[in-house]
Amino acid sequence: MAVPFPRSIDERRLRSTKRLEALTQEVEKIDGLSNLRGICIYATGSYGRFEASDQSDLDLFLIDAGSDNDALGRVAGLELLAGLVRCCRHQGFPEFSNDGEFLTVHRLDHIIGELGSPKDDYYNYFTARLLLLLESAVVSNSTAYNAAIDKLVGTYFRDYHDHEKAFEPVFFVNDIIRFWRTLCLNYEHSRSRRGTGAPIDPLVRAKAHLKNLKLKFSRMLICYSMIVGMLASEARSQDDVVRLVHFRPLERLQDACQRRPSLEAKVGSLFDLYAWFLDWTGRPANIVLSDISRQSERDEVFAKARAFAVAMSEIVLEAAPNKEKLRYIVL
Repeated sequence: MAVPFPRSIDERRLRSTKRLEALTQEVEKIDGLSNLRGICIYATGSYGRFEASDQSDLDLFLIDAGSDNDALGRVAGLELLAGLVRCCRHQGFPEFSNDGEFLTVHRLDHIIGELGSPKDDYYNYFTARLLLLLESAVVSNSTAYNAAIDKLVGTYFRDYHDHEKAFEPVFFVNDIIRFWRTLCLNYEHSRSRRGTGAPIDPLVRAKAHLKNLKLKFSRMLICYSMIVGMLASEARSQDDVVRLVHFRPLERLQDACQRRPSLEAKVGSLFDLYAWFLDWTGRPANIVLSDISRQSERDEVFAKARAFAVAMSEIVLEAAPNKEKLRYIVL
């Protein structure tokens, strides 16, 4: 029996689904998009996790999974992005963060070919790849979207056929752990940039605290829900992992409970903590930032973040049928 979601999470899932369906209907009307059979568009962030609130931004990525002969040209790419911006505005989504800095079209063969290279980070392939696999929801072209997932997961399993009996998906797990550590390092880098000795603007400080809180909840969730899912299901094949990719992060934990009933109480407690996090951060931004700027409130919210981390670590430990597998997992 699946552990039920708290009511507030179910409400968010319904709201997110409806808004994405409406966006998909509008995006499909973009001139020329139907001819771009290799282009898929997917949402990440709170919409990719199906837990968006009225305050949530929309984070979109685009991948060109077509052949070299069908590669999207520069002008066609600009027209597509412009049409996408118009659609999102018409649907009432906030403007894209950082002036649309990350709104670009990535070639799938580049993402695969540069995996692990310096270009992997520089061109944002690493983020596009991991978010696709950990917290994405298709907006346009499910055929290309599914093909991209299959090819990317297949890259992590390129040695499988020579070692079917002994194969472990260590390559994929290492990339997930690398992503988690990169998120943590990026946060520390943003802190070091503020440490110039000059007084820090209270609003800047409050935004940093909020970013840290989200790191300790939603970012931890997307990374370790996949690891828990793989441990609980003893995922060893490409198909096993693809199945988990198509779940939302919280759904992976539900699936883990069905395979490991001993997880139910711990996952239920974690769901309650996560529902609190969504409710607390889903309020108007000015209220959230005002609250987190107060030491007493900050102590309370980060105590809950520590409880969430403890719950996740206990779930990871409980999910592993063979504790030897945990040598690759570090919370």
